[in-house]
Amino acid sequence: MFRNRLITTLVVLPLFVWTILVIPTLWLAVLLATLAGLSALEWARMSGVIAVSMQWLYALVLVAGMGAFWYLRFDRETLEQVLLVALIWWATVLAWLGIPGTLAAGGRVVISMKLLMGVLVLLPAWYALVYLHLNLAQGHYWVLYIFILVWLADSGAYVAGKAWGRRKLAPRISPGKTVEGALGALALSVPCGIIGAWLLDVPEQSRLWFVLLSIAVIPVSIVGDLLESLMKRQAGIKDSGSLLPGHGGLMDRIDSLTAAAPVFVAGLYWWVGL
Repeated sequence: MFRNRLITTLVVLPLFVWTILVIPTLWLAVLLATLAGLSALEWARMSGVIAVSMQWLYALVLVAGMGAFWYLRFDRETLEQVLLVALIWWATVLAWLGIPGTLAAGGRVVISMKLLMGVLVLLPAWYALVYLHLNLAQGHYWVLYIFILVWLADSGAYVAGKAWGRRKLAPRISPGKTVEGALGALALSVPCGIIGAWLLDVPEQSRLWFVLLSIAVIPVSIVGDLLESLMKRQAGIKDSGSLLPGHGGLMDRIDSLTAAAPVFVAGLYWWVGL
């Protein structure tokens, strides 16, 4: 398992980073929409959709919606509306995690609600990342920073959890996650924010706010991770899929990012002032 995980990381990670840095925004939008579509297939399965044709239909509708946004509504006003919806959504998720038995039963209504949740998870994250890449100077570096921040946080949580983890963070949802792991994620976000502010040339008067935003995004990323864990628990599965050997499915890799990306971009525009 570890060998497969390491090989996948060594192959996929450099290629993905290189791609973010060199391709134009349109092709980044296509790439991220493709990844979102594949993630939507996994989300549909976790939601209880059994028919493969309906899983694909759900994914294609989501990707088509992203295409419509790109051609019709890619402006600052729409961004603010999408980010507001995302903030309300992730606040709702936090409340849902407090009562994890909700929506555990099957049925068409529950499946439909979970499919709608998948749209709220994937579409705002896609929109936020693509808008950032398109509209900020050196936008590809800003997009890469969000990924690095989440990757470091996940690594910090894993290492700290393995070394010192004692107190369970959410035992009814994900017994492996610990308070110490969450603190490890927060600890790594501080140097990441400081170095990121310098490399991204954040204005001096905004650097403190940028670091604080980088820290504040980490608990949100954990909420995204816990949401996917809850979906898997209710579906009775260990991984969202098997696309990435040693890692599971795509949703297993981007669950934290789906929450972090729109909240980070919202913070940049409404808090940091970029």
